[in-house]
Amino acid sequence: MSEMKEFKATVKEVTPLVDADMGEALGELKYVSVTFAIEGAQEDLGPVVRAEFKEPEKFSGSNGLQRADNAPVEGYLVRNGVFTASLLESPQLVEGARFPVKVSTVSDSKD
Repeated sequence: MSEMKEFKATVKEVTPLVDADMGEALGELKYVSVTFAIEGAQEDLGPVVRAEFKEPEKFSGSNGLQRADNAPVEGYLVRNGVFTASLLESPQLVEGARFPVKVSTVSDSKD
């Protein structure tokens, strides 16, 4: 069973991605690539871990972050404390912004 701890992920970089035009009904969606750093996760849990946003309900809709449809189901792979996520453009996504994440170890078991 993997160990899970809570940390804060800090936005280090925000880079625009290709815009997606979803037609008249939904309009244009603007995605950005966001690089996050998690301080202390690698010391506590190891160099490779998985991270999930702790409060996903805050990260949806017009006032919150919304992950891309292709977001990993088991969490983002974090290497050496850094991970990148594709998210809908949001005013919350600025360098230095911090978001709560749940971080867990990556299982070594081979099925």
